[in-house]
Amino acid sequence: MKQVCGSTSKLIRLNMLIFSLISIIPFDTFAAQTSVNYLIDKNVLDCGGGDDSSTNFRNSASIGQLSGVDQVSTSYTMASGFQAGQVVPPTISGTPSTTSAVGIAYSFTPTATNAYRFSITGGMPPGLNFNTTTGALSGTPTTVGTYGNIIITATNVGGSVSLPAFSITFHANQYTLSVSVTGSGSVHGSDLSSAIGIPGNIACSDNTGVCGALYPDGDTINLYATATGATNIFGGWGGACTSTISPCGVAMNGDRNVTANFIQAPLAKNSTTGVSYAMLADALAAANSTTPEVLLLISASYAGPLVLSKAITLYGGWDAMYQGQTGLNTTVNDSLTVNGGSSGLEYINIFGKLTVAKGPLRVRAVKVR
Repeated sequence: MKQVCGSTSKLIRLNMLIFSLISIIPFDTFAAQTSVNYLIDKNVLDCGGGDDSSTNFRNSASIGQLSGVDQVSTSYTMASGFQAGQVVPPTISGTPSTTSAVGIAYSFTPTATNAYRFSITGGMPPGLNFNTTTGALSGTPTTVGTYGNIIITATNVGGSVSLPAFSITFHANQYTLSVSVTGSGSVHGSDLSSAIGIPGNIACSDNTGVCGALYPDGDTINLYATATGATNIFGGWGGACTSTISPCGVAMNGDRNVTANFIQAPLAKNSTTGVSYAMLADALAAANSTTPEVLLLISASYAGPLVLSKAITLYGGWDAMYQGQTGLNTTVNDSLTVNGGSSGLEYINIFGKLTVAKGPLRVRAVKVR
């Protein structure tokens, strides 16, 4: 068997179609300048370029059959001046991406010339496929990890050439958690999941604007809200969190936006009825006129003047959630007049005149300045 592969300037004519680089077996003695009959061997040489019906003979199922060529005619004419030539080796280049995320489509196709086929060795990432015709490595990765010593090789009968070995790391897909704060307070986050890598931390306040961090897909982030100042409380969440309590768990299966709302604490709470009031004047007006009641006040400054005309005790010094006393008295920045009922004052500083027009009045830890 004689194999002949021509250069691009030395051609073989096959039924008026021009092909390059073929393997042939002559019926008779080979003569480069005469027309003779040949059989096509199934292990045909391929010197690169074109498809089966134009410039390349590719492997066939059996001797004498060639895809894209008239199967009847067997008369092949050698071009004038044809000489056996050497196959040009392939070339390959390209730089694959070495980091990506599970669940995100990955694709890399090398640039190659004169390549008949491609092969790959090394750690094949689960979910990816390799195309031996184009050299493309593509697909959607399914497993977190690093897959190393991957080598893509281009081959023809003239030789083989490979890209440098490379690795690909697929981490868990990540999403952004963005938090904004309204009012006076701060928010910090805690990742409750066993995450790949080190996730970012949420730490923002009313002074930092919108803050955010990346967290792996599937993680749950607990957000904690803390009010600042004696008169502020946490008013509830917005966005991906809908509860009114802290903490709130956020499932990171997509980008998430959360708002933490801080509001002024109610200025009075009727400990007898359990009702809170935004303003002290509203609490005084709603108090029972015959039954003694106690109004709790936070450790803050209240505008006056105040008038007590019912059996009411003002009990100051409470925190904004009315869960305990702060050790700091409530301040009334004006005069306070007792004008009826059995009244009481506890833990209150009065920056003004205290007048008992009609009593009695009970006091404890009260300062008049």
